[in-house]
Amino acid sequence: MTFGVTLAVTLGLAACRPTPAAAPADTAVVARAVADDAQQLVARVNGAPLLRADVAIHLGSDGDARRALDRAIDEELLAQEAVGRGLARDPGLERAQRRALAQRLIGRDFVERLPASAIPRRLVERAYELNRSTYVRPEVRELVHILAIAGRKRDAEYHRRALAIASRVHALASARPLTAAEFSALGERLKAEAGPIKLHVETLTAAPGETVPAFSAAAFALTRVGAVSAVVPTDFGYHTIYLKGIRPGHNTPLAAVENEVRRRILDDARRVLLDEHLVQLRRRSVVRVDEDQTARALGLHGG
Repeated sequence: MTFGVTLAVTLGLAACRPTPAAAPADTAVVARAVADDAQQLVARVNGAPLLRADVAIHLGSDGDARRALDRAIDEELLAQEAVGRGLARDPGLERAQRRALAQRLIGRDFVERLPASAIPRRLVERAYELNRSTYVRPEVRELVHILAIAGRKRDAEYHRRALAIASRVHALASARPLTAAEFSALGERLKAEAGPIKLHVETLTAAPGETVPAFSAAAFALTRVGAVSAVVPTDFGYHTIYLKGIRPGHNTPLAAVENEVRRRILDDARRVLLDEHLVQLRRRSVVRVDEDQTARALGLHGG
């Protein structure tokens, strides 16, 4: 069972961006302000802390922790050397740092700190309603009906003859128990006897209220498979309805499936919440775009 439409797209809140993810391990070195943690700190290089996570990045498939530590120390020494030579002020590095910081914020606030249990209930309720047919389904009737067609514009004599044919259908269908196939065959056979009255044989499934009221009421009054209704007049003519089967309905409340819904919408919910956050950031910020310069720099041309 899958949700046919994702929460993010259906709500119209998410832009075309990837699912929030933690920053990749190989992003540029970002200036760190890390408090010492006895469980995380493994070394100091010229006073700078080296954490277990720094070493884990270099841990190869051989699992050699000592080699990984040496590589982490070498990387820190090179980073310190780069800072000493002024490379920390390089514009390209600064831009890479800002991208890494943005990804780190997404990874922290919209992945690490946003498990399924933290999804706002409004999104859970919205997803449940969007996919309500998965959890709430009415009882459905499988039906065969034979219709003696007689629209409202037909005269009284035509209606009398149509009703007579429909009554004959009902009498023969009620004379003995019939299978659905036998009931359909009865309608086909009586077409030859109907004269100007057209008989229509149709198999359909219907939930309450999906057909005209008189037809729906008669269909759902049948409770035994194989039962046949009395002749039912509608604006289409005169129906005889055969109950072929019953599909039970079910009503599963949100409380019973909330954890399942949360798991299903986790990625979409993260995108939605990130987009909502970005909308608020833009409202609080001043963003000016030089359209001419942007067009030249990005090769954009007006239509």
